[in-house]
Amino acid sequence: MPRCLPYAACIALIVATGCVPQDGAVSTTRDAEPGVFLGQDVFACFTKAAKIDYVADPSGTDTWQTPAETAARGTGDCEDICIYLQHLLAEQGVAVDVVFGLKDALATNGHAWIEGEFGGRLYVIEPRGMAMVERRKLPAGLMYIPAEDIDVVAEKIHKYHTRTGVYVNRRGDRQPQQEP
Repeated sequence: MPRCLPYAACIALIVATGCVPQDGAVSTTRDAEPGVFLGQDVFACFTKAAKIDYVADPSGTDTWQTPAETAARGTGDCEDICIYLQHLLAEQGVAVDVVFGLKDALATNGHAWIEGEFGGRLYVIEPRGMAMVERRKLPAGLMYIPAEDIDVVAEKIHKYHTRTGVYVNRRGDRQPQQEP
């Protein structure tokens, strides 16, 4: 996939969400609803994650990188980039979830994205394209179906936590479950 340029990514975010930089913040003001203000430090996290080149894992493998590995390599697949963005946002005090599932009901491959609450509303975030859309306003065909109860996903989450000490796929305001 082509590298997502920061300028193009910023334009994609503005188009997708109605975000416009104003006085050190980014504001969503679509449909005359109250805006969501993302500080420049938070917006910089999105820009940094968008610079990671998408590189799929070799066929038959699915390796989850740590945020440090993704930053050092400058490459990763969808969950690596989401885990990286989740880490960057956590450093700014913003809690979001990495969610695993399907983009739509017809999808045959799994996908990872981020969900987070901003301004009291739940947003779906695609880090590479810097798209941030309120979940209830997703375009037809993009349903983003979480797959939290799929055993293979739960096993990968457990292995990742065991290897790194980092939990993923959990709401930021929830406490992680204790390991048995």
